[in-house]
Formats: sequence, C-alpha cells, structure tokens
Amino acid sequence: MKKKQATTAVVESVSEPKLELSRKTKAMMGIREEKATKPKAEPRPCVCGCGSDTKGGLFVAGHDGRVHGWFAAVKEGAFLAAGLRTPGLQEAYARWDGNGGLKAAFGASE
Repeated sequence: MKKKQATTAVVESVSEPKLELSRKTKAMMGIREEKATKPKAEPRPCVCGCGSDTKGGLFVAGHDGRVHGWFAAVKEGAFLAAGLRTPGLQEAYARWDGNGGLKAAFGASE
C-alpha cells in the first residue's frame, strides 16, 4: 500500500477585520478620542454700536432684536435713519430688506 504523504499548506497571514469599540467600551477602558473642533471665532465688537465684544458673531445676545426694533421704527417713520447710532447702522439700514435679514444687511456670510 502506498503511504499517503501529509501535506501542509502554508497559509499567508490573512488580515483580521478590525473591530470597532463602542463609545461605552472605550470609556470603560479609559480610551479618549480626539474630536475635530472648529477654531474659536475671534471676538469682535457688536455691530449695534454698544461697544461690547461678541463671541465671534455679529451681535451680543439680544442686540439683534434691538437693531430689528430700530430698523422697524425707522421704517414706520418714528425716527430718521440718520439717528441710528453709527454710520455702519445707517448703511446696513439702506441694505436691509425690511423682512429681517440682518446678516445680509450687515454683509455677513455666516
């Protein structure tokens, strides 16, 4: 009888699929992920003319409503556009569409 020869196949290493750990598992293991963050916006003066610095937007909180009120009062004839605090407000009023849109009025693309 013939003897059967044992053959051994060389298996090249097969990459194992990567397992993703859940956030909960990572938290239990103390693994922290780096999150992509936007750079902080530079503070700039509020465009209403109050002199306060914003957190990067056009207005300090609530001051957009103040400017809406001023623009509406000018539109209704309660006072003249020349009475607005700064020349920037006067120019913005000239660009204002009367239906909100303060960002467009101030030329902001935010």
